[in-house]
Order: sequence, then structure tokens, then C-alpha cells
Amino acid sequence: MDLISNNKTQNFLRQFVILKDNFISSYSFQIITLLFLKILFQLLILNSGYRWLSADDYCRTVKSFEWLQRPVIDSGVWLTPHFWINGFVMIFVKDLFAAATITNIIFSGLTLIYFYSVIRLTFNMPVAFYSALIFCFFPFQVWLSISGLPESVFFFFIIAGIYYFIRWKFYGENSINLFLSAVSFAMSNGFRYEGWLFSAVLVMLVLIDLLRERRLSQRIIRNVLISLISFTTIIWWLLQNYADHQNMFFFAEETTKIFKEFNSAGFLQRLVQYPTFIFFIAPVTTFFSLKV
Repeated sequence: MDLISNNKTQNFLRQFVILKDNFISSYSFQIITLLFLKILFQLLILNSGYRWLSADDYCRTVKSFEWLQRPVIDSGVWLTPHFWINGFVMIFVKDLFAAATITNIIFSGLTLIYFYSVIRLTFNMPVAFYSALIFCFFPFQVWLSISGLPESVFFFFIIAGIYYFIRWKFYGENSINLFLSAVSFAMSNGFRYEGWLFSAVLVMLVLIDLLRERRLSQRIIRNVLISLISFTTIIWWLLQNYADHQNMFFFAEETTKIFKEFNSAGFLQRLVQYPTFIFFIAPVTTFFSLKV
């Protein structure tokens, strides 16, 4: 009896190891599992009575509904493409809170796929799975993914841009991947001003080849021109501000006025505010990300 029992235990452990290995090696199954866990956790939070935490969520949602009543391409202090996406979803979802939340749930789910893919490219599948699992339950991400803010859409395009850049830089320098990276960063520029920095970094990283080769080849010219696509939405926004307000930097001047009215922080303090904030909310993961 003891021998039979030991054989059953060994068979069970063997089958468990096989299932675990198959799970680790299955891209589709891992993605489906992660998406299921992520969406389930988001729904549990919403079902618990969660509501948005800031006035920005509600104000942006109302602005999206106003845009839907009169769709126009215009400019202001806030980047307007977020209103367009929310407004489009509101055509099908009449509840404004639900529409804005669904937008973020969808884009945060797509971000998870790209985030997993980036880690898989740079490390391996097990590291990608556990990293994405942390991503699913990371408080900052969970909050933004069920908010009315544009961060989830912004993160999606940023992570997609990073993914395609890595594929271009380290997997054959296929121009299509660089093009997709530039387009992704260009799209991100329409949702957060911080995205403009990523566009600048993309062009600088492409220009590094010029410094290495010390000559201007057709390949470098082509790559730089492709990377400059990421600046197209920045140029559009500046021109749109000029067309609407006769001032290309209207958005910046108005934002500065708001900061002066409600925030006494100086330039240097604001400059280090975001890095300090990231260390504050996630000291361990931020430390290891810098080490990597």
C-alpha cells in the first residue's frame, strides 16, 4: 500500500511539473491568465464601491461628453485626444462613469500585453510572467486603470513604443519596427506632455549611430527621418494652439498660471517631483529597475 501511495504521489508531482513547464512555455495561456486576473481584480475593486478620487476624472469625463455633443479638433490646457477616445466610447456606453472606466480597462489590458512582451524580449518568459503579475496588482496601476484619467492610454503607447524600439534596435533593425515605435510615441504625445520627452529620447538614441560611425549614411538619414515622425503630434499641438489662441505656447502659459495660483513649488522642486514620487510609491521596484 505504501508503495502504491508513493507511486501516486510521484505521478501527481510529475504531472504538476509538466503542467507548470507547459504553462511557463505557453505565451497565449500566460497572457490569457494575466488578463483574467487583472480584469477580475479591477471588477472586484469597482464592485466594492470604488469611485474616482480626483476632480480631474470627473472634469475630463464631462469634457469628453461635451466634445461628443459637438465634435471638433481644438486645443486648450489639456491635450484633447483623450476626450475624443472617451467620447467615441460614450456613443456605445451611455453611462459616463462606465464609459471612461471601460476605456481605461481596455487600454490597461493592452498595456499588459506589451509590458509582458517587453520583459520577454529583454529577459525570458518566467520573468515576464511574474513581472506582469506584479503589474496587474500594483496599486498605482490599478488605480489609474479604473480612473477617468488619460494615463492608461498614455502608458499603452509608451510601452508599445519601447517594445518596437527594442525589436528594431536589437532584432535586425527592421525599419517597420522603428516606424511603429515612432508612431506609438507620436500617439502618446496626445495624452500626456511627458510623452514629448520620450520622442526626444527616441531621436537621440537613433542619432547615436551617427556618433559611432562618424559619417552620415543613407541608413542613418532614413532612421532619423523615421524617428522624427514622433514629433508630428507635438507640431500639430503647437500649430493648433496658434490657430485657436494665436499663441503656440498658450497651453504652457495657462498651465504656468495655474501652478502659480495653486502651487508655490519652484522649477527645481517640480523638476525632481516625479522621480521622487516614483521612489516614494515604489522604492523597491524603482531601485531594481535602475539597477537593471
